[in-house]
Amino acid sequence: MPSAISRLAAGGHADRLLAELDGTTRELLTEETPVALRELFDIKVTVHPPGGPLNSSCGVHGKYHPTEPPHIEIQQSSSGRRDRFTMLHEFGHDRIRRDYVIADEFDAVGSDAAYRSQELVADAFAGRLL
Repeated sequence: MPSAISRLAAGGHADRLLAELDGTTRELLTEETPVALRELFDIKVTVHPPGGPLNSSCGVHGKYHPTEPPHIEIQQSSSGRRDRFTMLHEFGHDRIRRDYVIADEFDAVGSDAAYRSQELVADAFAGRLL
């Protein structure tokens, strides 16, 4: 499924979203990801053991629930870095959901292209944090 934006444009959106976070917050998100998500953003994080019950349509082994409070679920991997990337990718979805610039841009395209575009932004967001 094609994206409505390029990887370069996705990176620009990710950079803008990250600019809203101060250095201390970015450092905590990188080093103490689940704690930072819970304490700084009131996001519940559930880590399922390998082979657990998570069913995700996302490109990574995680899922974002836009509930109140928001909830991130991930499927634990053999790599702590991969797990942090997955949590941060899902946190990227939280930031995207709250961003009017992205909403306006993606409203003009079909749902499949908007979904893929959000995935690119979330990947860029997590990658830049790590």
